[in-house]
Amino acid sequence: MCKVQALCLAMIAGILAPAWTQVISGVILGTVVDASGAVVSGAQVTLTNEQTNLTFKAPTDASGNYVVPNLPPGNYSVKVEANGFKPSLAKRFPTAR
Repeated sequence: MCKVQALCLAMIAGILAPAWTQVISGVILGTVVDASGAVVSGAQVTLTNEQTNLTFKAPTDASGNYVVPNLPPGNYSVKVEANGFKPSLAKRFPTAR
């Protein structure tokens, strides 16, 4: 490859690189605990975008934590379901960027 071709490829890569890095998405994360403050592992967390009704699901880990990345911007309702517990619903959680 000659120097001119290499320079052109480097310039194109430099121009396109910022476009690849500009991603508009957010994340919602948390810890599910019961009324006594004990963590709830194995719970199913369902996020619903309040504008589009798109849903995203994630289980809680052994520490009760969940992470739902790459969410489109918007407000979400968060529903948590676990065996032995009544479902819990919270609304108007915005995505964090």
